[in-house]
Amino acid sequence: MIRTQVYLTEDLHHRINIQAKRENKPAARVIRDALEEGLDKRNTEINAGHLLLQMAKKAVPSGDPDGSKNIDRDLYEEI
Repeated sequence: MIRTQVYLTEDLHHRINIQAKRENKPAARVIRDALEEGLDKRNTEINAGHLLLQMAKKAVPSGDPDGSKNIDRDLYEEI
């Protein structure tokens, strides 16, 4: 493991300590778990495969299984 320092707000520090007591874990473990969960969530949200699946889901209900009719909309509009 690599040791690092992070500045926390008083409120966040307090919430981490409360969670650590609830889970009977060290605060450092709670922080690592929260970071891993948060980073996994972010990676899922920006994963190219995830975006392609979202495009495919949009194309099929519109009656265009290959996506060609709505390619510009699907590529350039927000999903």
